Amino acid sequence: MVRKKVEALVNPEVLLWARESAHLSIDIVAKKANIKVEQLKSWESGKSRPSIPQLVKLGEIYKRPISIFYLPKPPKEFDALHDYRRLPDQPVPELSPALAYEIRRARERREIALDLYELLGEKPPEVSLKITLDDDPEVVSIQIRKFLGVDIKEQIRWKNNYIAYNRWRGVIESSGFLCFQTTDKKIKLTEMRGFSISQRFLPVIVINKLDFPAPKIFSLMHELSHILIEKEGICEFEEPYSLAPEEQKVEIFCNHLAGAVLVPKDDLLINEAVKRSININSIKESDIEQLARRYKVSKEVILRRLLYFRYISRDFYEKYKELYDKEAIQRALKEDLKGMKGEKDFYPPMHIKIIGCIGRKLTNLILSGYYQEKITLSEVSDYLGIKLKHLPKIEAEIAKGFSFI
Repeated sequence: MVRKKVEALVNPEVLLWARESAHLSIDIVAKKANIKVEQLKSWESGKSRPSIPQLVKLGEIYKRPISIFYLPKPPKEFDALHDYRRLPDQPVPELSPALAYEIRRARERREIALDLYELLGEKPPEVSLKITLDDDPEVVSIQIRKFLGVDIKEQIRWKNNYIAYNRWRGVIESSGFLCFQTTDKKIKLTEMRGFSISQRFLPVIVINKLDFPAPKIFSLMHELSHILIEKEGICEFEEPYSLAPEEQKVEIFCNHLAGAVLVPKDDLLINEAVKRSININSIKESDIEQLARRYKVSKEVILRRLLYFRYISRDFYEKYKELYDKEAIQRALKEDLKGMKGEKDFYPPMHIKIIGCIGRKLTNLILSGYYQEKITLSEVSDYLGIKLKHLPKIEAEIAKGFSFI
């Protein structure tokens, strides 16, 4: 006897919304689901329905719970983030499915954090510091350093860029922000280095985990600048002069402010390496490297600061930026090769990856919710995205009071 297929009584309008909100084409979904394009079109038009197993497969592809397909109408989506990758007179670049999912997940994690604050009977921190595009980045940078509570002596004492990234990320989270890293390796640096979600309570910064520590530090400050001027968006930090005028103004400001926070004017200009540079372009490459090590930033950030204070010319900047870009590409290729060879030190343990992706603040909130019996172990597992066997190691690492790259 042939068993009759049990159809899933889903809303076709929601099926269409789920695919489009995941930024997936109908051809790609049909291939992933191992069905014909015509069949998927038929489901989305309401002419036929998928079976329960087929619906489960679609849920996996769209990264949506099955229950969402039974809603009477598509959920209201958040407004799209402003895209600062747009060239003049060109349409906004299409988001990859991986980036679209990371943006959605960042919003969901923020909602989880807000819910946990409510369950714990606490008020989420509010970011009180606000600035405008008309402010002087050199002046505002001093306010930001005071707001974050980091003085230059402390910054210089940090041993390396890994520690610096973790410390900056930690003080930003302590100041009322959520700082996440991407989890999908498909998001290339040429598509996104960071994005921000500007809100009064718990604004969000997301950094591409594929980047190196020094660029990550700059990304943190750049996205922090976006939030403080209430101009959230997606960034990938190519030269802003190629952008449309509106985006150009914002990106130039955020680049300037990020550099000014990380490399304070007063300390830079009294540095012996800079004081020796009496003539334009006379600074040595070894001095640029020394300054990058001092402030725990990339050499490109040092170039930008020297260009702004007219210690180097635009031609000098372009020449060395191209050189440093090539160095970065070669370094990235070496890391990729290292990972492909399966070297043990390349991939961090699962509990380190989890804290690195969702940050100390949200991890602490989830653990506090569990300890105070406001959420279950099952919810802890869902929120952290782990199997419970990893929980003791996460608790131990959080107890150390340190952030992870």
